Amino acid sequence: MEKELQQAIKKGIEIAEQTGTFVIEQAPELLQEFYRWHIVKYVMFILIMVVISFTVIFLARLFGEEKSRYTDLKLLGKWYDTENPKGILVIMSLVISFLFSIIVFLDAIFNLVKLTIAPKIYLIEYFLN
Repeated sequence: MEKELQQAIKKGIEIAEQTGTFVIEQAPELLQEFYRWHIVKYVMFILIMVVISFTVIFLARLFGEEKSRYTDLKLLGKWYDTENPKGILVIMSLVISFLFSIIVFLDAIFNLVKLTIAPKIYLIEYFLN
């Protein structure tokens, strides 16, 4: 029984050593894949936010009017009625959507720059958060 226990412990230690060696050998490739994935993720965020911004601008201009009335507000070259709920909804949607996309866009650029300039700091901050 004692002999079998010693063999099991010895085999467990060998497996642990092999696993550690495998992890050490794969670490550089794993880090490259980690960095590559995060670069692609932030580039996709940037592209999506640009598309959202242009879509919001297009839709806002679509709902705007060419001529002004007394209670209108001019945005993006079009006039919007500030006393009409539809006009207020369009203005609020435009502002909120555009601000959201700008904030996400700037955050993605910041993270992308940090990732490309200081990848070790990015890695440390990523795992601390």
